[in-house]
Amino acid sequence: MSKDEQTLVGETTAEDAAPTMGRRPSALRGILDLVLSAKMIPVLKSTLAFTISLVLIVLRDFDELSPFPPALISMLIVTIAGNAGGTIGASIVGATLALAGVGAGGLGFYILAHLHNEPVAQGAVLFVFIYFATLLKAQSMVFFGASLFSILVAFNGIYTSILLGGYDRGYLIAYLEAYCWGAAISLFVNFFIWPTSAEKQLRRTLVLSLEHVGTLGHLLSKTYTMTITEEEREARDRLAQTLRADFGFLTQKIAETVLEINWSKYSMADYSEFVLRTRALQLAAISAHSSLLGLADGDMELFKKYFLPNTAQPLHVFRRCVDNTVKDISLALESKSLKAAEAQPEYRQFVDVEAQKKAEVHSHSNDAAALGEELQRVEQDVEQQLELVSRRLESEVDHTDVLTARVSPSSPAAKTSSDGVRRPGAFEVSDPENSCKQSAGGPDCNYGVEKVVPLWNKFALTQQHILSELLATGVLHGQDDKLRMHLPQPSIRAAWSGARTPRETIGPLSRPQSHAPSIIDGTLEDDDDSIRIDEDAETRVTHHSLLRVYSFILAVRVYVEQLEAYHQAAVKFTAGKSNGPSRRLQVHFFQQLHKPWDNTMRRFLRGGLAMKPESAASLQDATRELGFDEAMALLENRDYVPKTMTMWQRFKALEDAIRSPTSIFALKSAAGAVVFSVLLLAHGSRQWFINYGIQSGLLTLIVAISPTLGQTVLGMFLQVSGSGIGYLWGVALLEMFRDVGGYKFNPYGMISLLAASAVPFFYLIYYVPRMFVFSLLALNSAGVLICMEWMYTTYYHRSYDTPIYRAGKLVAGLAIAMGIALLFQFFVLRNPARRTLRKSMANLTFSMLSYYTLFQAWLKVVVPMELDGDAPHPPTAALVRINEELHKRELKLQQDIIAMGPLLVFAGAERDFGPAFNPGPPTKIIQSLQLMLDRLKEARYTVGTTRVPGIITREFSQRLAPYRQRTVAMTKSSLLTCASSLASKAPLPSESLAKIYLESNRNDNLHDALLISSHLSRTTEGREAIMNGELTRYFACVMTLSGVTDQLLVLEKACHDLFGDIDSRLS
Repeated sequence: MSKDEQTLVGETTAEDAAPTMGRRPSALRGILDLVLSAKMIPVLKSTLAFTISLVLIVLRDFDELSPFPPALISMLIVTIAGNAGGTIGASIVGATLALAGVGAGGLGFYILAHLHNEPVAQGAVLFVFIYFATLLKAQSMVFFGASLFSILVAFNGIYTSILLGGYDRGYLIAYLEAYCWGAAISLFVNFFIWPTSAEKQLRRTLVLSLEHVGTLGHLLSKTYTMTITEEEREARDRLAQTLRADFGFLTQKIAETVLEINWSKYSMADYSEFVLRTRALQLAAISAHSSLLGLADGDMELFKKYFLPNTAQPLHVFRRCVDNTVKDISLALESKSLKAAEAQPEYRQFVDVEAQKKAEVHSHSNDAAALGEELQRVEQDVEQQLELVSRRLESEVDHTDVLTARVSPSSPAAKTSSDGVRRPGAFEVSDPENSCKQSAGGPDCNYGVEKVVPLWNKFALTQQHILSELLATGVLHGQDDKLRMHLPQPSIRAAWSGARTPRETIGPLSRPQSHAPSIIDGTLEDDDDSIRIDEDAETRVTHHSLLRVYSFILAVRVYVEQLEAYHQAAVKFTAGKSNGPSRRLQVHFFQQLHKPWDNTMRRFLRGGLAMKPESAASLQDATRELGFDEAMALLENRDYVPKTMTMWQRFKALEDAIRSPTSIFALKSAAGAVVFSVLLLAHGSRQWFINYGIQSGLLTLIVAISPTLGQTVLGMFLQVSGSGIGYLWGVALLEMFRDVGGYKFNPYGMISLLAASAVPFFYLIYYVPRMFVFSLLALNSAGVLICMEWMYTTYYHRSYDTPIYRAGKLVAGLAIAMGIALLFQFFVLRNPARRTLRKSMANLTFSMLSYYTLFQAWLKVVVPMELDGDAPHPPTAALVRINEELHKRELKLQQDIIAMGPLLVFAGAERDFGPAFNPGPPTKIIQSLQLMLDRLKEARYTVGTTRVPGIITREFSQRLAPYRQRTVAMTKSSLLTCASSLASKAPLPSESLAKIYLESNRNDNLHDALLISSHLSRTTEGREAIMNGELTRYFACVMTLSGVTDQLLVLEKACHDLFGDIDSRLS
C-alpha cells in the first residue's frame, strides 16, 4: 500500500472511530438509525402478530368463539415462532409445517384421550409418539416447530382426559382452533403488512452473489498482477468464504420461492438456471483463488521477469468488462443488491457458519462469551471491509482511462531475450475498429460481455505461449534433465541411518544406468554430478508452484465462459426489450413439479446412447443416490447385481438404526416425557401436578434434552434465564396494572408494555439465531402468565393465585423439567459432545476416503493411465452420472463439515475431570478435510467429463502412472489410518508412509512432468497441445490434486496431537 493510501485509510479510520464532543449522543443516534432501518421490518411485523394474539385473547367477544377459552393461550407460541416477519414463502413453509404438526398432535390427542382408563397404555402410546416426533426434529431444525407442536397437543390429550374423566371433543377443537388462529394471524401480518416476497429476496441475493463474484474477480486480477494491497488480500480471502454462505442462502430462498405465486416474468426454470450459473461462477472463482495461493516466494522473480510485463493493461480492461457484465445481469434481474445493512435475517445464519470457522481458528479459549465476541467482530469486519474494498475497486475501474497507452499489434512472442526465452510483445487491448470512438458527446467505449471471452482467450494464449517457451528452454526444471521415476531407491542404511546417498544420474528419458556401489559406504561411483544435482533440488522445487498459472488460466476461462452464458440467459429479461418475456402469473409450485429444467444426463439419454439395460436404468434415475459398488459397475461398464438382504441382516440393520445416536436421542426424549407424564398419571402426585400447572414444563423438557451433553449445558442457561426473565417481567406487569382503570388487571397497559418489550426479543430471534430459545421462552412465559391471570380472574371470575405465587408454581414446573432433562443427559446413555465430535470426525474421514476412491476411479476413466486401444469405454452418460454422484457426495460432505462448527462450541462448554478441551487439533482436522474437499472438487470441475486426448495419455498420464498409483495408494492408506485412529482413540505410529514418501513423490512427479513437457514443447504436436489448452487442463488437475498431499500431512499431525505416538502409549 502506498504512503498516500495509508494516510487516507488512517484518516478515515480516525474520523470514524474518534468520538468528539459534538458526537456524544452517537449511541442514541445509532439506536435511532437501527429503529428506522429496514432491518426492523421483520421485527415489527412479528411484534404486531404477537400483539394481535394478546389483544384477541383478552377480547370478550373473541373468547366466546372457543368452547374452552384458556386454550386460546396456545396461539401465543405460534405467533412467536411463526416467522411473521420473514418472506411470504418462508411464512407459508413455517405455517404449513406447524399446522401439519398440530394435525398429527390432534390425532395423538384423540388416541390418548380415549385411553384415559389405561394409564399404562397412555404412557406407551405417548412414548412411541414422542419418539417419532423427535426423530423428525433431529433430521433438520426446519421441523422443530412441527415436532414441538405435535408433542404439546398430544400431551393435552392426557391432561384433559384426567381433568374431565374422558375424551371431550370440544377441548380438542378448542386447541386446534387456537393453533390455527395463531397461524392465521402470522400469515395475515406477513401477507398484508409490508409483504416481502421470497422471489424478490432471491433476485437480490443473486445480485449480491454476483457482486461478490465480481469483486473476487477484481481481486484475483490484482493478485495476478501483484498490485494487491494487504487489506485487499484479506478481503479476497474472506470473499472466498463468503461465497459458500451466498450459495447456502440461495438454496434456502429458491426453496421458499417454490410455494409462492408471483406476478413475474421469471419462472422456476429461469431461477434454477440463474442459481446453477451462480454456483458455477463461485466454483470457478474459488478455484482461481486456490491456484494463486500456492505461488512460492522463490517464483516471484521468475514471474516478474517473464509473465508480469504487459499484464496490468489487459487485465484492467478485463476487470472493466467483467464489471459491466455483472451490472448488465443485475439490471436484467431488476433488483438491487442485498446489502448487509438491509439483509434479510436468514442470511446472517449462513454468515454465522462461515464466521464461526474463522473465529474458531483465532480463539484459543473455551469461554463461550469470548467466542461470541470473536464471532461478532468477524461478522462486522466482513460487512465493513468488503463494502469498502468493493467501492474502491469499482472506482478504480470506472475512473481510470485504460486506453491511454495504445500498443502496436506486434506478435506476442516477437522478442527474444539473452537467456533464450522469447519475451511477449505488448498486449493489444483492442482492435482499431472496436476502440473508443470520439464523438460529439465524448468517447463511446463499449466494454461489455462481447469482449470478456475474446479478451481472456487472447491473454491466456499469450501466457500459455510464455509457459511453452519456458518449458522448452528448461528454466522451470533446471539442469536436472533426468526422469526421477527411474532412480533407484536409497539403501536401508542410507534411508534409516542418516547417511546421505546421492542419487544416480540417468540419461534423458532413458532407462536407469547401473553403477557398481561401493562396498564400504554404499555410495555410487558416479557421485560428483549427483551431489551437484542434489544441492540444486531446493531451488528447483520452488518453480513447481509456478505451474499454478496453468490452474489459474483454466479456472478463469471457466469463469468467463460461465459469466457469458449467465449474461445470455439473463439479458433477455432486461426492461425495454420488445421480444423479452412478459410478466404473468407464475405458480412456482406446479412449475417445480414439472421440473422444467433439463440436466445434462437427460440430454444424453435422449440422444439414444447404446448401453446395457441395467446401466440405462441406473442412469435414468439421476436423483437416486448410487452406492459405491453400483458406481464402480457403471465406471467399469459391467452389470450391477444388487445385494439381497436376508431376514437376519434386516434385523441387524434395524438394530443398528435403533442404536444410532439419533435414535438414542429420540429414545431419551420420549423416556423423559413419559417420566414427566407419570407425575400426572400417578394418583399420589396428580392433584399436585394439576394445582401447580406443572404441564407447562413439558415445553422446557422437550427443548432441554439435546443430542449432546454440551448442547444441554449451553441450552440450560438460555432456557432458565429466558423463562426466568419472562416470569419476572410478567409478574411486574401484573403488579403494575393491578386494580387499574376498573380492571382486576388492566389489559391495555399490560399489552402495551409487553408489546414494546417484545421488540428486542424478536430482534434476537431474527438477527442472533443463537438466542432463539432464550427469546422464545421469555416471550411465551410472560405472555402465558399474564393471559392465565386475566383469563381466570376476568373471564371465569375465580379467586386465582396471585401473580408471584403463580410465577413460583411455573418456576417449580421449570425446575422439575430441567431436573428430569439433566438426569437423562448426565446418567442415562450420556453422550458428551467431545465423543460425538470425535466420532463425527471419524465418519467424515471415512466418507472422504469413500469419495476419494470413487473420484480416482472416475478420474482413471477421464484421464486414463494407459492407451487401452479398442477396449470398451463406459458411455459418456455414465461419466456424467458419476460426476453427478460425486457432486452429491460433495454436498453431503460439506453439510457434515458445517455441522462440526456447533459441536466444537458444545465440546468447549463441557467440563470434566480430565484435561481441558483443546479446540486446536479438531479445528485443524476439520480445516484439512475442508481444503481436501475443495481441491478434489476443483479437480473434478476443471477436468470435466470428456476424456483427454491421446497425446496427453501417451506422453504424461501413462509415463507418470507410477507416481499416480503410489500417491493414490498412500492417500487411501493415510485416510484409513486417521479415520481408524479417530474412531478408536488409537495413537498413530511416529513415522508413516505419507510422512516419509508423499512429499518427495509429489516433487518428483512435478519435476518429471516438467521435463516431459520441456521435450514435448519442442515438437509440433506438443506445442499444439499446449496452445489449445489440453495440457493446461491436465496440469490444472495435477496441481490441484497435489494440494491434497499437504492436507494429509496436516491431518496426521493433528491426530498425533490428539492421541500421541504409539511409543508413548505402550505399556
